[in-house]
Amino acid sequence: MAVWGSIYFYIDGVPAVTNFVVERTPTSVDKAVGRELRREILRSASIDEEKTELLTEFYAELGYDTNTKVYVVRANEFNAFALPDNSIFVFDQVLKEVKSYPELAALLGHEYIHIKNRHGMKTLAHSLSRELLTAILSGGDNSDKFVSNANKLLTLKNSRDFETEADKGGLDFLFQNHIDFNGMTELIKRMVKISAGESVPAYLSTHPDSEDRLETIEEEIKDKQNNYVHSDKLDNLFQQLTIFNNYNY
Repeated sequence: MAVWGSIYFYIDGVPAVTNFVVERTPTSVDKAVGRELRREILRSASIDEEKTELLTEFYAELGYDTNTKVYVVRANEFNAFALPDNSIFVFDQVLKEVKSYPELAALLGHEYIHIKNRHGMKTLAHSLSRELLTAILSGGDNSDKFVSNANKLLTLKNSRDFETEADKGGLDFLFQNHIDFNGMTELIKRMVKISAGESVPAYLSTHPDSEDRLETIEEEIKDKQNNYVHSDKLDNLFQQLTIFNNYNY
């Protein structure tokens, strides 16, 4: 009975505790966690300032939100991630791989949903569930535990449910902003193709089951009518973003 109780708690109880803790945690803690990580990344990463400026303009033109800061990191790796303080990092290898502005828009929408729905905080809470539960039962404050363990976010994987939620939310963004929603399917197809190589890129190692995700998104759009209206400005910014210099990584 004790064994089954433990299994039940892990499968059903831990996510419930996770959501409960995050809902009780003010968003100012999200900002503190993300800010801690962002400072660490900016100290060590090589940021392409020119492309960061272009991607910032591209993101603003998408109309997803007005608070997120985006960065382009010089690195020979297909990777992108969001931090809880409304910042998104895109490695420039992504810009070499994607072939259209709807694909890039899909990726940015996906990452923003992780921020909007506090997936990073919930993932971190899940990894700290026992400590956080103890603090709750003793009436303590969890804020310091989140901030002191912020660096764990760079190695933790999002759950399948969070990835599906981010895909669907990103798809909704495309539809709402009259961007070709096939950008999401093309992005995931590209990820499937890349993951078929000998080594799995970092982005794919933390974004599991690309083929399952593709099937889910294709099911989502099969009865939708594409309301795509081509944007010359987004296309032009995308073309500028995908012109590359030879960097020494």
